[in-house]
Amino acid sequence: MPELRWYQDGALAAWAAAGHRGVVVLPTGAGKTIVAIAAMARLGLPSLCLVPTRILMAQWCKTIAAFCDKEPGRIGDGEHRVAPITVATYASAISWAPRIGNRFGLVVVDEAHHVGAECPREVLEMLVAPARLGLSATPPLGDAADAMECAIGAVVYSLGIDDLVGDALAEFDLISIPIRLTPEERARYQLLRSRFSAAYTAFQ
Repeated sequence: MPELRWYQDGALAAWAAAGHRGVVVLPTGAGKTIVAIAAMARLGLPSLCLVPTRILMAQWCKTIAAFCDKEPGRIGDGEHRVAPITVATYASAISWAPRIGNRFGLVVVDEAHHVGAECPREVLEMLVAPARLGLSATPPLGDAADAMECAIGAVVYSLGIDDLVGDALAEFDLISIPIRLTPEERARYQLLRSRFSAAYTAFQ
């Protein structure tokens, strides 16, 4: 069981009070992964963590291994190994959920605002896990929020950057500098952006 900060403990308590279903909203860098690991430790159930990219899968596995005496399973990036705690990319879960969906009591969805888009609702419908924990820094609105709530649960705990600056997050100044691009600059930006998107997709 990891040591929790006051807001992580509050998030876990709110999620438990909601019947172990719901979404925790915390800013980037506030330790949402630690909240999920604490949820796994308290429930003691086989757990499946769904993440959007291979890079995040590696990060989750490294963090989980720091608190667990066994390596977590991995589904994605060429690996297909199921363990009591398993981390899977959204893309791999689409094909594996029908085969392993009955093995877990808790499902954790990182970047839960992607439910209904990058993380199809059908994936979560194929998982029988009664306990569901979503993590997000940017909860969606409208239909996307409805999809997330239907698949995981409502937002049960939410803090923003201002709530944690000076405590969990460092002080900072946010300065927006508007710029106007010429048609040539705009064309070059779009070209380079498309190259970045193609390269980034390879890591998902």
